[in-house]
Amino acid sequence: MQLQLAFDRPTPGEELEELRRLLQATEAGLAGKGRGRLPALAIDLRLRNNRSTMARVAYKDGSPPTWQFSLARSLFDLAGSDCLPLCQSLLLKARGLKPAREMEQAGRDLRDRWLDRRIVEAPSPAEDDPHLAEFLREVAEHCQAPAPARGCPGILWYEGLSRRMLGRYLVDAHRIEIHGALQHKGVPSAALRTLVHHEYLHACLGFRQQGNRRVYHHGEFRRLERAWPDYEISRQFFDEHWPKLYRRWNKCRTQGRPTGGK
Repeated sequence: MQLQLAFDRPTPGEELEELRRLLQATEAGLAGKGRGRLPALAIDLRLRNNRSTMARVAYKDGSPPTWQFSLARSLFDLAGSDCLPLCQSLLLKARGLKPAREMEQAGRDLRDRWLDRRIVEAPSPAEDDPHLAEFLREVAEHCQAPAPARGCPGILWYEGLSRRMLGRYLVDAHRIEIHGALQHKGVPSAALRTLVHHEYLHACLGFRQQGNRRVYHHGEFRRLERAWPDYEISRQFFDEHWPKLYRRWNKCRTQGRPTGGK
C-alpha cells in the first residue's frame, strides 16, 4: 500500500488544468477527422454540481468554436485527471469516431466507481412514515420475488431526488427512498405501492453481470415488475401526472411552502 503526503498532491485547480491540457493534446491529434472534418478546437472544461449526469460534451459555435465538457464535481473529486479516458471517449464520439475498447472500459469502470460512491455518500433522508412502512409490508407480503437476504429494507420520503428519479434503493444503507413530490393527496395508493414494489425488487434481486455491464433492470426483474396487479395503470398515472406533480412540489419548495399536499 502506497501513502502520499497531502502537500505532494496537485491542487484541484492544477489537476483540472492538467486534464484540460491532456484533452487539448488529444484534440490536436483529431484535427480534420470525423464528422464535419472539424479543425482542432479549444477545450472548455467545467465542473458542475450535478448528481444525475456524470459527464457530457457539447459543440459550442462561438468565436472561436469550442468543445465544452461538463463533469460532475463529485466525479472529478473522485478521479481527478484519471477522468481522461472517459473524456477522450466522449470527444471521439462527438466527432463521430469510435473509441478504443480499452478506453471505453476505463470509462465504464470509472462510472461504476462514481455510482458506488454516490450510494455510500447519500445524504440523510427525512423521517420515516408509517404509511410508507405499511405499503412496504403489503408489497413484501405479495411480491413474487425471494425475500432480500438482509431482511426487509427501510423506507423513507426523500426531498433530494432529481426529477428523473421517483424512487431508489440504496444498497449500502439497505433503504428505499421515495420522492417527496409523491406525498401529494392526488397520488393513488395503488401507484405508490407499485413504485414501492419496483424498488423492493431491487432489494430482492440485485444486479446481473452481463459482460462488463451491471444490469439492474434485467429480464427477471421486468417479468416480476409487470406481474404486479396495478403495474400498467400505475405506469400510465406516472407518465401522465408526474411532470405536473414535480413542478408543483418544486414551486412549493422554492417558495418555502409545505410540499406534502395533504
